[in-house]
Amino acid sequence: MTSSSSIPSPPKTYPIIRLDGEKYTLFNDKSIGKGAYSEVYEGRTESGRLVAVKTACKKIEIQAIRGEIEILRQLKGAQNIVQYIGSTQTIMAPGSVTQETISFAMEFARSSLEAEMRRPENHKGLAANVFVDLVVDCAMALSALHEHNIAHRDIKHMNILLFPGTPTRGRRSNHLFKLCDMGCSKALLENTSHEMRTLVGTPNLLHPFLAKEMVDPRMDRNQHDWKTKSAYTPEQCDLWSLGCTLYFCATGKFPFEHERNNKKLYHDAVVALTQNERAIAMTPVIKGRDAGRREILYEFEPVTELPSKFTRYPKWLVCTVTCLLRNFFHKPSIDYYSKVANAMRSSKQKTFVSVDQMCIVEHTDMSKVLELGDSLPSISSCLGYPDGTDLLLLSNTSSKFVDSKQRSVDSLPDDVYLVVPKRNEVDLRKILARNIEYHEFDDMTDRKLAEVRAKKCYDGLSMLKETDEYRDLFDRVSTILSTQFTLLVEELSQFERVQTTSRFAVYVDMASVPIMLFDGANQDTKTISEHCIQQARQAREELERHAKVAMNIESMAKQLAKDSRNLQLDDIDLPGMREEIESYFFYDKRTILSTRVYSQQLVEQCYKRRNHIMEQIFKSPDKIQKCKLKQAMDLAASLSQLRFDYQRLQNTISECVDLLEKPFQEMKEVVNRCLQEQGYSRDSMQKSMHFLAPEFRENQARMKKTTRSCKKLINELNQEIEQLGFIRMGDTLVKTEQRMGKDEEKEEEKTLKKSEETQEQIPTLKLSPEACTSELDTTVSFESSSTSFESTPPSSSSLPKDGSNYFQGDCGKIAVIGGSLEYTGAPYYAASSISRLGADLIHVFCTPDAAPVIKGYSPDLIVHPGMSAASILPKLPRMDAIIIGPGLGRNPSLWPLLQELFQYVKKEEVPFVIDGDGLWFVSEHIEHFPRQMVTTVLTPNIVEFSRLCKSALGEEDVLKIKNNSQIQHLAAELSRKMDVTIYMKGEVDLVVTPNGEVSKCSTDSSLRRCGGQGDVTAGSLGLFLFWAKKNPGNDWTSAHHEAGISSSWLVRTAGRRAFEKHGRSMNTPMLLDEIPKLVRDVETREMKDIVHTDSSKH
Repeated sequence: MTSSSSIPSPPKTYPIIRLDGEKYTLFNDKSIGKGAYSEVYEGRTESGRLVAVKTACKKIEIQAIRGEIEILRQLKGAQNIVQYIGSTQTIMAPGSVTQETISFAMEFARSSLEAEMRRPENHKGLAANVFVDLVVDCAMALSALHEHNIAHRDIKHMNILLFPGTPTRGRRSNHLFKLCDMGCSKALLENTSHEMRTLVGTPNLLHPFLAKEMVDPRMDRNQHDWKTKSAYTPEQCDLWSLGCTLYFCATGKFPFEHERNNKKLYHDAVVALTQNERAIAMTPVIKGRDAGRREILYEFEPVTELPSKFTRYPKWLVCTVTCLLRNFFHKPSIDYYSKVANAMRSSKQKTFVSVDQMCIVEHTDMSKVLELGDSLPSISSCLGYPDGTDLLLLSNTSSKFVDSKQRSVDSLPDDVYLVVPKRNEVDLRKILARNIEYHEFDDMTDRKLAEVRAKKCYDGLSMLKETDEYRDLFDRVSTILSTQFTLLVEELSQFERVQTTSRFAVYVDMASVPIMLFDGANQDTKTISEHCIQQARQAREELERHAKVAMNIESMAKQLAKDSRNLQLDDIDLPGMREEIESYFFYDKRTILSTRVYSQQLVEQCYKRRNHIMEQIFKSPDKIQKCKLKQAMDLAASLSQLRFDYQRLQNTISECVDLLEKPFQEMKEVVNRCLQEQGYSRDSMQKSMHFLAPEFRENQARMKKTTRSCKKLINELNQEIEQLGFIRMGDTLVKTEQRMGKDEEKEEEKTLKKSEETQEQIPTLKLSPEACTSELDTTVSFESSSTSFESTPPSSSSLPKDGSNYFQGDCGKIAVIGGSLEYTGAPYYAASSISRLGADLIHVFCTPDAAPVIKGYSPDLIVHPGMSAASILPKLPRMDAIIIGPGLGRNPSLWPLLQELFQYVKKEEVPFVIDGDGLWFVSEHIEHFPRQMVTTVLTPNIVEFSRLCKSALGEEDVLKIKNNSQIQHLAAELSRKMDVTIYMKGEVDLVVTPNGEVSKCSTDSSLRRCGGQGDVTAGSLGLFLFWAKKNPGNDWTSAHHEAGISSSWLVRTAGRRAFEKHGRSMNTPMLLDEIPKLVRDVETREMKDIVHTDSSKH
């Protein structure tokens, strides 16, 4: 037997193939490119993926590829580095001509930055949106290299590949840029100094330390050791070459001239740049010739700002890239680069349209980037205006004044804004003249001929782009101006016909009541009444005069709206022209000469289209009408002036109303005093004073007979109201055409009515002592399937304590935002519930026409006329809680107010309740509703809830759902989706927070749900939120549950008590009357049996 150790090993079988990663096939007949060390071919993996395969067979090439494979493995997963897929190493038999071959597969790119720069349209630089993506993607690539201690050392446009990208999350183009070719790269050890001395890179992109070696005499004698005398770092060499590449991509030229036979030219230029801290490029100027060597001598002029004459980059981009290039060339820092690039991607973008500057500017707000310092100019300067120019920004729904020194527009809502400079004279932007004469001759060199053809194609494509921009510019201007004028017409229409008439009606009713009530009143009372009548008549005359002014403004606005729609330009359609011109860009001399006639015809068509647009913009069609540019500027100025006139008119009328406030209050005091003297009482004086309680009907009949003159006055008033298109329904003025209603609103009312009838039929009211011993002892248990809390009445600890330590405002300063001409009761009910709970100050923000009516309901309310952000937001810092929605209305012009209000609440963390029409706005603009509104509670009924579910969750048939557990599940899902607390009103009230906790309240309520009960809920909830958050240890989740259950118990119990007293005739004022009694019960009665909310138990 022979031992196993003596058995010879089997001979090696050649070739030896070593595989790594995914297996692939290389297509030798499909070459992609060739570099200094390797060739690249198309290939395909076993799974069918198209790849690029890099291969080499020489020893030095194989070493470079092995190093590249190792580096790509380290960078696996980096988004902006080309990804490694697999490799193949083949070792041939000894004696073979080729001893070894190696290849590796990587992602297949659709194009490269080099090819993109060769396109005629990029002859003078990339488009702004593409260039921004390039800057950001390169920053991410360099950050990945820096994180892994890798120096690329050969960054250039030929080593950046293009992949398909999607313009989302800050990306602005359809390109995704990735860095490739790691053949010159070097991985550095973590604990080393990271200094390098190897002479490597592309000659016209070298750092000064490397460029110095290129002019060393040893280089000409082939005696150089390829080591630099001065060590350089990865940041120095990579950021320098990247800076040169970005400058080339932005301008079409490199920042430093380079000649193959004169390396000193590049060296002298970069040395000159290092001596000027503000320079980002050097332009050589011929100084003369060296007499001895006959060499051309140069001087260098510094370039201190990125040129944008042809690309027309926005000013913010020019300033930002200029700062970056200064950093790259003088104080290289990848951390600085990363911060600026990240801001370029994540900062908010706004679109500005300027008629006089003839441009559309995509502006990115970089004002918060501390690294840029004071280098960024103001918004006014960014848009091309001289220093000191204030601006008015107009969008489809709002207007904003911008100071000449303002540098940030971060607070502006996302929209397109028309820029109106506040200057008497505006300088128009100069349009470059076009010359379309191109000389393509037989005696030209191939290179010169290709340059002429490139210029021809570039001019044709740039004229197409320029014409498209002008057409888009006037389309946007037309849309914004016509929308603004239409909104102004709507406001003036309501202002002239509704606001004025309603005010007159209110004050005449005020003046007539004392005479109708008190025939036998004393002389002082009659004197006051006569004074009020006189004031009402004077107010009517004054308001009618202003109404005529408003009508004139309205008619002007209607005509200007029509003129704005006519601003759009007539265009010549050239389908497929861009692709056609690009297809006639050649480098071959013979092909260029054979197509010069047709290519010239293509450019002439582009020139003709451009001239057609320019004539409309700058020339009058008949020497009588104005040109489009003049029309647009005049319309913008007219809009600004009309807005100013309208505001002044509103202020004047508000002053008239203020003058009537005092006699109005005197009137109310007289009426109330006389009622008390005669021993009468009534439940409320809601809309106007002549609606009295039933016990006054006999006196009313007598009064009507004895006050015929006053009756005649009221009849005349009603006739005038009907002539103006209104009728009186009960105590409300209604526009005639609105009586019909919209189908959608009818359906909504039917659904609500059906829901209310269903609730009324539920026998939950327990009147017997045996069935319900006390309202204060009512508790309800819930399903164990969700985290729940028990519904209890609010404890006395959740209410402010009485005492002398309180000052005015300590118990709550609450804002109610709502109230319009049609809906004046809703904000009053919300505010009244807050007042009766014990808040100190209640501010109601409403439309100007609703202000006197709401003020007439109660002297306790502080009423602010005006529903703009400018009038409301400055007052909000004084408020402890905000309720928006009761009586708000659905005017589209209110949406900008809600947007700014959302941002204020999110930033300041103020208790915030959204009810009624506020919920309608949220459902209509669900994509713009901000997340993490930790202080906010939405209070929908079933119809409003169905709208929200449809907008946020895509649920279509919520109204058909009868299962309460399914409704609860949807409420929880909606709360999580919107990241906000939901207070769902219904048979059982639900309070659902985003963390999944659910509170329910099914305390017995009234058998009748009257209009205004939801407004009472919203008001009381806002105040309870403020009180609950003040309690020590309460976070926002606990505060929402505590306030929600307290509000639900309060409204339900007050409703039941009012129903027990008044039956079906119960209304909201009767419910409000029960609130003070319930509060007193909670404060005085012993609360031993109340089970307090405790989330820790669940």
